[in-house]
Amino acid sequence: YVGQFDPRKNMDGLFAAFARAADRDPDLRLVIVGTLGKLAGLMRDALARSRLDPARVVVAGGVDDPTLAALYAGAECLLHAAWLEGFGLTALESLAAGTPVVGYRAGAVAEVVGDAGLLVDERDPDALGGALLTLLGDAAMRSDLRARAKPRAARFSWDRAAADTLAVYRALS
Repeated sequence: YVGQFDPRKNMDGLFAAFARAADRDPDLRLVIVGTLGKLAGLMRDALARSRLDPARVVVAGGVDDPTLAALYAGAECLLHAAWLEGFGLTALESLAAGTPVVGYRAGAVAEVVGDAGLLVDERDPDALGGALLTLLGDAAMRSDLRARAKPRAARFSWDRAAADTLAVYRALS
């Protein structure tokens, strides 16, 4: 997980989804990256409410860009439990590292991830854990989604966003 810890990020859902997979694989770890500011207590409280052994959760805090890139690249997936996401920059960063996303089809995440991850209905609290189990249990699927990740990420760029925005402005004038 990479991100903030405010309520829309659904820390309870994140830990519940991971717990389902952790029950099947004793070596599995959830790595959490995010600045441990004033909202970190919300994450810690959610972890305390969960049935997870805290030793299974690695709270890395804020990390530098090379470390973040290495964490993305070394992960089986980005577990994205947010209910509301304006764009999904962490999903895009994960895809750029060649790592698929398991998350909710919420906000713009579906547009970013496309067919390079497993996205489920955010109204079904068990679906995220099920999708994570599916991904972790199917090596061929993981390989296929990894192959799709970088090409999907390549569809997005700041230059393209600027050109598209300019085209909209010109069409309106």
